[in-house]
Amino acid sequence: WYDLAFQFMVRTEPLELLLSDNTLEITGGFVADGGAQIAETVKDVLNNDIITSPKFVYFNSIGSDTSDHRDFTGGPYDTIKIGKDFYLYTGANPSSQAFVSHFDQTFSQVPEPASIGLMLLGAAGMVCSRRRR
Repeated sequence: WYDLAFQFMVRTEPLELLLSDNTLEITGGFVADGGAQIAETVKDVLNNDIITSPKFVYFNSIGSDTSDHRDFTGGPYDTIKIGKDFYLYTGANPSSQAFVSHFDQTFSQVPEPASIGLMLLGAAGMVCSRRRR
């Protein structure tokens, strides 16, 4: 078996409270006799958990659950810490294989009020210009 763990930070530029949830998906990989899984934790800058339980995606020779989505508690946030733990294991057969070739990590962003205001102003301008013609 193989186990790889790492952490990284995600932040908005400029620092605005926009991050409200995230999705983790395994989008490519292979198992012959074994499995692959990714566990994930999400914390705020003070190391408080902001998802109710660790996210978990996997696939193996028996089944799979390759997508997990969680809303953040107490958000939205400008900076978050992500911890990932990849775990690969093979069966007793010496030629067994298991690997993850691709995974996707996506975050939803709460639009800032100024952007929504600009969109509404643009829509109102389009409506007014159509009425003049």
